[in-house]
Amino acid sequence: AKGASHFGTRPLSGISKERKDICGLTIQKGYMQVLNGNPVDPKIWEDFYKLLCEDILKERAKLGGRWVVNQAVYSRAAREVIRTQLGEDLTMIVLESGEEDLQMERLARRALGKGEISEEAREAAKKKMKQYTGGHEAVEDDEPNTFVIKVTKVMTPEDV
Repeated sequence: AKGASHFGTRPLSGISKERKDICGLTIQKGYMQVLNGNPVDPKIWEDFYKLLCEDILKERAKLGGRWVVNQAVYSRAAREVIRTQLGEDLTMIVLESGEEDLQMERLARRALGKGEISEEAREAAKKKMKQYTGGHEAVEDDEPNTFVIKVTKVMTPEDV
């Protein structure tokens, strides 16, 4: 059964009001602003990424091992918060592409699934996915333990 969330999933239970408020603020004053091309106060990322890092450290302490966490971290300020919280044992891999429409094409393809897709459906999906792209600050040379993979249209997920 589909839930009421944006993606049709059921809401998580046991989430504190404070956490919900922080996440809601980050979406509205952070991600939505970035995706609309507006500047964002770097402090907006602090509480959100501190919570994320606390969860990672807590679970890693319980389970051990090395971890991979997938997260769209749009700004250098946000990457700095994560570095401060997780320490020197952190390696960041940032996927970047200078190719126009690549991110929209790949997001649209994932959203549409496998099988034969009409050109109209593909274009409609690309248009919808445009709202989820843009606003990323490029990695700078002085960012420690941070590496960039330049993704091109000819690369497959396996290549990356």
